[in-house]
Amino acid sequence: MLADINRKALSYAAVNAAINDVGHVEIAYSDILDGIEGKIDVVLANPPYLVDEGERLYRHGGGKLGLSIALRIVEQGLARLDPGGGLVVYTGTPIIHGVDPFFDSVRPLLQLHARQFVYEEIDPDVFGEELRLPAYLQADRIAAVGLTVIKQGSIS
Repeated sequence: MLADINRKALSYAAVNAAINDVGHVEIAYSDILDGIEGKIDVVLANPPYLVDEGERLYRHGGGKLGLSIALRIVEQGLARLDPGGGLVVYTGTPIIHGVDPFFDSVRPLLQLHARQFVYEEIDPDVFGEELRLPAYLQADRIAAVGLTVIKQGSIS
């Protein structure tokens, strides 16, 4: 199942699946996982992660630092994953005085739910021009990061 809150992204996903001869694909309009029922095997996400004054759907990550959508994906994903299921999130985070607020926010969830995880900084400095905006005045930089999680429990 391919799910998104952006209808245009869903249209592109359906076309991409057809072009690449992917078998039966269900498309679901959903705010994170709200429109999806039951347990989930895998969650793959690339949410928007910037603060956008116009709050454009494809760009605004929500909250004062642009992290809200990515945090919701991790929270809901870990809650809904089957044991042994996987979560992969590619997102961004401001680094403020050397601290990564996204990782600091998800660390307690990972300690509770992850059998294993990898968190890495993929690009240390993206969207540098955003640092001039009020939301990022305290930020040293904005980093692109990847989080890969395997949920605790055995695969049945």
